[in-house]
Amino acid sequence: MALFRSQTASLSKYTASPYPFRYHVFLSFRGEDTRKNFTDHLYAALVNAGFHTFRDDSELERGENIKEKLENAIQQSQSSVIVFSKDYTSSRWCLDELVMILQRKRTSDHVVLPVFYDVDPSHVRKQAETLSKVPKYQENQSSEKLNGWRAALREVADLAGMVLQNEADGHESKFIQKIVTVIQDKLGGVPLTHVQEVLQNKLLFITPHLDDAEGKQLNNPTVKAWLNELKEAVYDTQDLLQEIKTEALRRKMEPESGSSTSKVQDLNSSLLSHAFDSTLIYLRVEEVLNRLDSIMEKRKYVLGLEASAGYRVSQTLQSTSLVEDSGVCGRNDEKETLIKLLLSDDEKSNNISVIPIVGMGGIGKTTLARLLYNDVRVEQHFDIQAWACVSEKFDVLRISQQIYESLTLDACNIGNLHLLQSKLKAALKGKMIFIVLDDVWNKNYTEWEVLRRPFQFGAHGSKIIVTTRNQDVARMVGTLEAHYLMPMPEEDGWPLFEKHAFKNAGVGVRAHLGEIGRQIVRKCKGLPLAIKSLAGLLRSKLNVGEWETILNSDLWELPLECDILPSLWLSYMYLPSQLKHCFAYCSIFPKNYVFETSELVYLWKAEDLVQPKKTKTAEEIGQDYFNDLISMSFIQVASSSDKYIMHDLINDLASFVSGEFFSRWEGSDSPNNLSKTRHFSFMSRYCDETDSLEMFEALQQAKHLHTLLQLGPYMRWTFSGKGFYEALPKFQCLRMLKLSGYYIDELPDSINNLKHLQHLDLSYSSIEKLPDTICTLYNLQVLLLVCCTGLTELPANLGRLINLSHLDITKTLKKMPPQMGKLKDLQMLPEFALDKHTAGDNLPELKKLEKLRGRLCISGLEYSSGLEAYILRDKKFLKELVLEWKDPIFFWGGRDSCEEGNNTVEEREVLEKLQPHLNLESLKIRGYRGKMFPVTFPQRACSKILSQSYREISIRQSPIS
Repeated sequence: MALFRSQTASLSKYTASPYPFRYHVFLSFRGEDTRKNFTDHLYAALVNAGFHTFRDDSELERGENIKEKLENAIQQSQSSVIVFSKDYTSSRWCLDELVMILQRKRTSDHVVLPVFYDVDPSHVRKQAETLSKVPKYQENQSSEKLNGWRAALREVADLAGMVLQNEADGHESKFIQKIVTVIQDKLGGVPLTHVQEVLQNKLLFITPHLDDAEGKQLNNPTVKAWLNELKEAVYDTQDLLQEIKTEALRRKMEPESGSSTSKVQDLNSSLLSHAFDSTLIYLRVEEVLNRLDSIMEKRKYVLGLEASAGYRVSQTLQSTSLVEDSGVCGRNDEKETLIKLLLSDDEKSNNISVIPIVGMGGIGKTTLARLLYNDVRVEQHFDIQAWACVSEKFDVLRISQQIYESLTLDACNIGNLHLLQSKLKAALKGKMIFIVLDDVWNKNYTEWEVLRRPFQFGAHGSKIIVTTRNQDVARMVGTLEAHYLMPMPEEDGWPLFEKHAFKNAGVGVRAHLGEIGRQIVRKCKGLPLAIKSLAGLLRSKLNVGEWETILNSDLWELPLECDILPSLWLSYMYLPSQLKHCFAYCSIFPKNYVFETSELVYLWKAEDLVQPKKTKTAEEIGQDYFNDLISMSFIQVASSSDKYIMHDLINDLASFVSGEFFSRWEGSDSPNNLSKTRHFSFMSRYCDETDSLEMFEALQQAKHLHTLLQLGPYMRWTFSGKGFYEALPKFQCLRMLKLSGYYIDELPDSINNLKHLQHLDLSYSSIEKLPDTICTLYNLQVLLLVCCTGLTELPANLGRLINLSHLDITKTLKKMPPQMGKLKDLQMLPEFALDKHTAGDNLPELKKLEKLRGRLCISGLEYSSGLEAYILRDKKFLKELVLEWKDPIFFWGGRDSCEEGNNTVEEREVLEKLQPHLNLESLKIRGYRGKMFPVTFPQRACSKILSQSYREISIRQSPIS
């Protein structure tokens, strides 16, 4: 029986009340039979799954009002679970509860679930028949009461219930999990919304503490260890949050499939061990929250860390205009180019011209500006000069004070900006001035305008040089073309290294260590600050062993000894939080790897680092982030203008900030311990059959892997299927899987265990079939199947992938799967193939895909008879459209054997009904054999294209036989 009391676990604070009810579940049972085993475990499972559950308290004193309180509890419950045991009917309290529960069921939507613990329904029916023979009931109960009990027992025995011996092979723990699952289904699922909010809010709270710790980890190994511990806990929290979101998505999708015996649910339950366990979810939430709280508790009392809205550097060393007395190596050509620009007098320009010098941190911008500032020709040309180190905080008053002090050589204590700028105006008016503003970060145009007001009173021909790492700053301030500083050539780098490394060394030492030194200079890849820093480090280490150790070590393994780290570190620390994560992800690329924009944006998207906004897609946000990293010199244009690369030292920085959570498989140098790895990449050239097996065996340590990325040229190569098939189902947290160019015929059905998967790339592989289970990967956003020539069709239930935004089947399929119109979020579909048998059904589905953008090629239009009108009219984001009838080459030299293609009138009607949107930029029509175009097409579409001078319009007609 259940007495008046609802026991509430600590996790109840995360659950939502079942409004308008007080309880989700009323738990009825006979305490003497099951309280200390089965029912206790069932109660805990229900509470841990988020259900407010009413049950008795064995310590509650019994009184006359118990029945009334029990009845109220039943009335206030959304459902009842009745646990039947062998002696259930020996308790009149249990029988009274049963009657009240069934009365509630008859008058409302109250859900009743009978659970037969160590009995079955037939046993309960027997108990109903023999109830009147129980001595204590014969003496003390009326016949009316007995008849009511018997009727209730017979009724409940006929309800659909759960029998222990028939479920889960009699295992109680699995039986309990199934009971909770049934309650979820009947009540509409576990209320997980509040849990998501709790986890999301906790992660938002932690972010500023991560920023503060990152800034202090270089000088404190304890902080670094604490930071890694926190990052790992954050990853685990994100995984749990994603698991909860995925379960909510599954519940949204799978009711559409009907009963529990439906095909989709059968597919999705191939490995129950990986199913969402709602009986433990709240315990897991409490565990991760307690873990985070425990780690955060250390931050203040152990490490002295505080939250930080943004990183701030204290005691930053300001730049000065003074040049090193021993001279500067290199940059002579750049210097002379800029000297000519400074001394020129362009009569068409304003009084003062601004020349930006742009380059990555440590490349020598400030040094070059010093050379210009101190050149005799410059000093003689200008009347007055001033130098100001701007740095990260653009304080107009402070910068103006610096300029005034530089002009007067006296301290400036003027705190009124108006007064100070008036004095500057008076000092500069009518004079030829030269000002250097070093290390400018600010992109606020209003603040820049305020700062430059006094400079406008200088004489014609005055110049300002602005050094910056940011191209956006250069574009904002520059009136003349920016000068982009390139890495120093080796012939200039070696003298710089020599000067600092061998300052007090003899000729013999130089000859002994010269070759190693040159290799170190090459490793610095033209960064003067890196060359100078390493040379200074090696100046006191004049034996071969020590130099070879430096040569063969990572720069970031020596952060305190290497001055290049603060320079690049500063750039990193001032990135916005979202850009920090995106930059760290770049460490998945090996050094000298050339990549495309989309390649990196896809990775960010799979890890939820870019989120769509109302006016921009996730891809457009990712492009903005990519441009920001280019602007900050973290990413550079490669030799081919449409590809990009990272400088080795920037790659080192990315590897340092990403830490042990990113790993690259690079042959013999590959890591041995991958237990903490979340993101993993490997180059094709490092993986033959043997290496592939070794790699996948090592990867099985990475239980929480998010990214499995194959890099390299698109060529088909072999691998160990054994290692792959064994490892893949274990990557339950995997979000990105790229296996381009693999000799792999099929994916295992167990791919449905990868329920977090958002990106799957099998392009250029030998894949012949995709398993139906792929249609249960409801998080999948990107599916790339370019040039998979062995693949003839996609699974019929592909329309269930409602989050799919990119489907690239270029040069792959000859026909589309059914119900493509369900993919409402689809944005990229470069090819839409029609065939003779399905064109009539599939082409109308294209009309429903309103978000398509970029390029679309519709092939097989010879099969499109009876076409619905205006299929393309609403696709305003499409830029390039290709319409293909059968390949024109097929027609040169003879009659067409395709009966469908002979009706040129019908082809003209098809063209008329397609009606692309006027936003189209490029239109190609191939294989069209009509004798004329429709009246409104292509004029309607083409006139817009031609009038706007867009890229191209190519309308090609095939000869008519």
